[in-house]
Amino acid sequence: MAYLCSALILHGCYYHVIHKGRNGSIYS
Repeated sequence: MAYLCSALILHGCYYHVIHKGRNGSIYS
């Protein structure tokens, strides 16, 4: 379960970084 939670958190952070890089906004 701990591994799953960590994977989801890392995926979420990576997703936000990609969107911030492309659109200049985390919420885009």
